[in-house]
Amino acid sequence: MNLDLKYSHPGEYLKEKRLDMNLSLRGLSSKSGVSHTEISKVENGEREKPSSTTIFKMCKALELDFIDIAPLFNIDPAIEEELIEISSYSELELKPNTKLNTDRIRQSEIYALNQVCKEISEKYSININSDNFKEGYKLSNKSDVDFLCLTDNDMVIGIEVKVISNRLLPHHLQGIKGTFADFYFSFYNSYKPDNMLFFVCFISESDEAYEAISDIYKDDFYKFMPILNTRLYKMSIALNEEQK
Repeated sequence: MNLDLKYSHPGEYLKEKRLDMNLSLRGLSSKSGVSHTEISKVENGEREKPSSTTIFKMCKALELDFIDIAPLFNIDPAIEEELIEISSYSELELKPNTKLNTDRIRQSEIYALNQVCKEISEKYSININSDNFKEGYKLSNKSDVDFLCLTDNDMVIGIEVKVISNRLLPHHLQGIKGTFADFYFSFYNSYKPDNMLFFVCFISESDEAYEAISDIYKDDFYKFMPILNTRLYKMSIALNEEQK
């Protein structure tokens, strides 16, 4: 998309679209979740390099195609999938295909949980299954771990599951490391390091994502072994297995 010569900067185009929809600054703010002051700065050209998240949210509210608008602000439109992924579930619930999305994620989570249970049961000769895990366990009032189990033989097991559509982003890695740190400091006074297990299970939605993640995740988390373990699965396999 090329910007019409009548616009001195792309913010003016967004402003025109807002006015066409009879939205005030505060009206667009309410609809998009972007502050009215930030919208004003984008529209007036004061914010020369707005964040990709800001433009993504404004495009959604103005019913514009982010892929067309992003280049006008020197934003790579290829990050659209990641922006959708990190949108809150409350926003995604407005979409007709939300049930499919959440079902796919849920099935993938259960698949990863079952795989880790099988692995632990075989390695440590204990009988452990998904029923032994609590979901959304609060760690030191800082973060939640997706699944947590305190076993009868004095082991603590945490499992994080991340569904990745394209590539690992800094916020994925930082979030995982933060949760792992909370896990470690929540239990290191009560459990021996050998009895603390933390699994990060990545679920890739495509072959491209699988290859991209496999090049990164092992190196990035290797220094936290043996407590932190990483696993990588394909969503297509996860869904097929859980539907049997």
